[in-house]
Amino acid sequence: MNDLSPKHKISSKSLEEVEISNIHFIDNTVSARPEVQIECPNLLRLQLRHISDDLPHHNSGAHGLALPLNAYAFNPLSHSIDVSFHPEIGSHSLLSLNTALSPWKFGNFPHLRRISFSRYMLDWDRFFILLIQYPHMCPNLDHIEFRTYPPWDLLFLMLERRNLSAPTRISPIKTLIFPYSLPFVLLYPLSQLLGGRETIRPSNYDLSVIGMKEVYMNPFISGCQICLCSFQQCHEAVIRDKAARYSNSMTENLGDIGKGPVELDAKPPLSDGVCIWLSERRIREVEWQNAARIWSNTYYRKVICETRRKTGRCIVTEYSLDEVPTVILT
Repeated sequence: MNDLSPKHKISSKSLEEVEISNIHFIDNTVSARPEVQIECPNLLRLQLRHISDDLPHHNSGAHGLALPLNAYAFNPLSHSIDVSFHPEIGSHSLLSLNTALSPWKFGNFPHLRRISFSRYMLDWDRFFILLIQYPHMCPNLDHIEFRTYPPWDLLFLMLERRNLSAPTRISPIKTLIFPYSLPFVLLYPLSQLLGGRETIRPSNYDLSVIGMKEVYMNPFISGCQICLCSFQQCHEAVIRDKAARYSNSMTENLGDIGKGPVELDAKPPLSDGVCIWLSERRIREVEWQNAARIWSNTYYRKVICETRRKTGRCIVTEYSLDEVPTVILT
């Protein structure tokens, strides 16, 4: 379903799968996001497609800053759809959600088991922080697929919250899928957390955009964007070019990322350290943006090297580093 009016309703008692695309809203003059309300009591699968999904992979080329904030040059307002569920019916039947649209109204999905994100996503903060604060919103979620690397600090905080300290009747996350390979420094703690075991991992600072900035924006350190933002390295040299700039200031188009305070009424309560870290996220992202603008005036990195492109998906479970074969049931 592509051609939607600004306000649209999808209603069906038998419909089990819905796909919504924003392909007909590529208009930078749009003044309001289209709104879609879903009234489908037996809906099992919902796919929210984004026009950027139809673009060639890493279309931004060498000049684009694809990671770690996944900002892009499209107008977030004109490329988003607000999707909500009928308040009396809700989304109780939904099992699988494939989404790229931003912002989307993340709500209570009591039976949702699988979320798959597009490689372009502006709402990482909102998704992770909601799951950190309120794990009961998706009590059966156990499978998350990413098509670009997520913010590592928030991912680890979410896993520690859900897999180590969540209340009873909350399913732990069991499977994570990433678009490319991961180094041992990430793979080991992730596999331990997926198995419900406490582990030693890099600090929140090292995993955040500020920690990455020290390496990413060092012109003497080689590496493509994908490698450096996943704590790996390759031989792609930094290119010095005074004409290198982000089209439409890619580091500015962050949509709703990081705006607004973090509510501290999480259930169960969060530790003071986690609350402070989440509350200061906007400060870190602004610092990244300011540094990126200066960097982009002179330098750029290739988005992905051939070595990383050939690695294929990385499926992580608690058995990823064991000799026991990993079996994924879909």
